[in-house]
Amino acid sequence: MTYLKIPGFGGKGEPDGVLGSDIWSRFGAMRLDFKGGTITVPGPEHASPSSQSEVKTPSSRPLPSSLLHGRPAVIAPMQVSSAPGQTVISVQVSLGSHAPESFTPDTGASQSVVDSGVAKSTGLRVLKTKVTQDTVCTVVTVPEVASGSWSVAGHALPQQPLGSTALEQDTGAAGLLGADQMSRFGSVIFDYSGGRLVLGAG
Repeated sequence: MTYLKIPGFGGKGEPDGVLGSDIWSRFGAMRLDFKGGTITVPGPEHASPSSQSEVKTPSSRPLPSSLLHGRPAVIAPMQVSSAPGQTVISVQVSLGSHAPESFTPDTGASQSVVDSGVAKSTGLRVLKTKVTQDTVCTVVTVPEVASGSWSVAGHALPQQPLGSTALEQDTGAAGLLGADQMSRFGSVIFDYSGGRLVLGAG
């Protein structure tokens, strides 16, 4: 595990750490229920991968019945890249009529974020507001942009302000799909072994 001082962590009533996809992917899948405040995994934990692996094409096999409680609102292809000690996930998000961009689904992000260069190239309207964003190493104040029409897997997302910062050069992601969006679906399934992000899992 990485050991470092995280702003907003470790104090009274604050989280003490982050459980990332490197852990959850070892269960094959994970369901996060925002409404019920629970996390469910379909079975036992497996060992970390011993070599680089990648899932690009969504599986056609059914999702584990212990995770799916109703008809999903959205099933989005999710690219999963795993290596010893790390797992990186991304989904394609469309901003207006522009080509899809790779966003990282991040339940730890309280607000969805777009890379400032991507915001500019896609013509997102700059707002007069700024927002404070906590990262794993610092606290920064960044300008906001209007998402405009945006979607994942052809499903329109509610329009909202997005934080805008230099994200792509540091992480390779064009944006973060945060808990502000995913929580609106009530529940979400990260299907690591099947390459699927399921929004609104019943």
